[in-house]
Amino acid sequence: MIFEQGEKLVDENGVTWISLYNDNTFPPHIWREGWMREEDMQPTPPEPLTIEQIKTRHFISEALGVPFELSPQDTYVLSLEADLPPIADGKEWKAGLNLAIGTIVTFGGSNYQVVQPHISQADWKPTLTPALFKQLRDPYADWVQPMGVHDAYMMDDVVMHNDAQWRSDIDHNVWEPGVFGWSLA
Repeated sequence: MIFEQGEKLVDENGVTWISLYNDNTFPPHIWREGWMREEDMQPTPPEPLTIEQIKTRHFISEALGVPFELSPQDTYVLSLEADLPPIADGKEWKAGLNLAIGTIVTFGGSNYQVVQPHISQADWKPTLTPALFKQLRDPYADWVQPMGVHDAYMMDDVVMHNDAQWRSDIDHNVWEPGVFGWSLA
């Protein structure tokens, strides 16, 4: 039997072998060097970065102005274990900040409160990641239709709507004032 490069053969023990050469005429039990076990070809997951490696890469990326992307798990672990201080409340959001729960950042003229600790990344803007940020509203701003529970109005939130002030009577209120869940303030 002749095997081509990449072709598979299952031996009598159920082990799958892959031919490393074209026109391979010798089975793996005769010429082992011409074959590789399929399980040995499976990619191994990379070792997780250490805190020191993450800090070094973060420092280099800040110094060079080059984006540094971490996995969500890495950023969560780093935010809990790193000795990077959380940013002060009210600072402008940018990539590369160590954000603790409760920290308030400004983005696009609005304030957002951090609901999950993380290191901010360029593609995790507050407007795009409701799992990480909760938008804080001006207590007397115009009513805006919530998109879901992450930006719904809470009990006693006050808004302006149709030239009147309304107070939410319920938590997680997504209704328009005057329809349900609101009282005139």
